[in-house]
Formats: sequence, structure tokens, C-alpha cells
Amino acid sequence: TDLVKPLEFLSENLPRNTIVFVISDFFCKPFRSELRNLAARHDVILVALVDDIEMDLPRVGIVEFEDAESGERLCVDTSAPEARYTLRKLQRRRLLSVMEPAQNAGADFVVVKTNPIAPLADLMRLRVARYR
Repeated sequence: TDLVKPLEFLSENLPRNTIVFVISDFFCKPFRSELRNLAARHDVILVALVDDIEMDLPRVGIVEFEDAESGERLCVDTSAPEARYTLRKLQRRRLLSVMEPAQNAGADFVVVKTNPIAPLADLMRLRVARYR
């Protein structure tokens, strides 16, 4: 949940021009400066793992969610349109909070849902075209 230290470690210890994949759900605190420092010396690709359920809750009534780290619990009526809208909005905001710093740092950013092969293959095609 904290990418600051790992990104600092990679930045300080990898040989220059290494390709670095950061695969995460990115439920973490901001890491803008650490990403910028890492991307200044290396080729960085951020891969966001997203479950379709995170973007579109199934309508199953009231569900209790528990934060795996803090233990905090929250009851949500998954059938309520406002709850579903709010979740989609929060998830988009989370992905934007990673995508924008990635673009600013010159890193690639890709979202992987159920099948990781297609988005990663698309990314590799873009990268090959970029460096030709």
C-alpha cells in the first residue's frame, strides 16, 4: 500500500535505463516525486490491476465491506444508484491520480482488467511504434 520506499529503492539501486514494471491496484498514498525520480533514470510502466466489480458493483442489496489494512467496515446498498455512481466516480478518480503523474513523469500507464494479455500487447505495440 506504500509505493514510496520501493520506488526510492529501485531508483537508487537499479542500473540506468532499466525497464521497470510497477504492478499494483494503486490503493496507496501519492508517490509523484518518487515516480518522477525513477522515470528520469529508467523506463517505467505502471500497470493498474482493476476488477470489473470495482467499476460496476453488482446489485445485490446491502453489503458490508472491510478495509483489509485498517479493518474499517462500511455498509453499502449496492442497489442504490447513488452508491453505484459514487463508487464509479471514486474509482475513476483513483486511476486518474495515477495516470496524470505517470504522464507528467514520462512513464507509461495501462489498466488491466480481467485479461491482462490484450492491454499489455496493445501497450507493447505502441511502445514499438514510438521507438521506431
